Amino acid sequence: LRQYKDEYGDIRVPVHFPDNPQLGSWVQNQRLQYKKYQEGDNDSTMTKERLDALEELGFEWSVKKPVLSENWNLRLEELRQYKAKHGHCRVPREYPQNPQFGQWVQRQ
Repeated sequence: LRQYKDEYGDIRVPVHFPDNPQLGSWVQNQRLQYKKYQEGDNDSTMTKERLDALEELGFEWSVKKPVLSENWNLRLEELRQYKAKHGHCRVPREYPQNPQFGQWVQRQ
């Protein structure tokens, strides 16, 4: 996790991190164990020491909303660039240069 932070500048490891799938799963499990810990679940493997160590690294216990917002802002910037190039925002659903972008525009 420290190596990931050194390389990427944060600890928001994707669940399906191709460079190290085990790390993504482990981080997801830490969030699950933290939730159990917060709820007083005795099955949690989270301890105060582990919690402190993760927080010292800047661990984010919930990342869904910031990531979604960040992704949305990236797509918006792509749309601005598309409009600057094409003069409109009518991106085809199956835009060959970036299919995910075309699908995103259609969902807005």
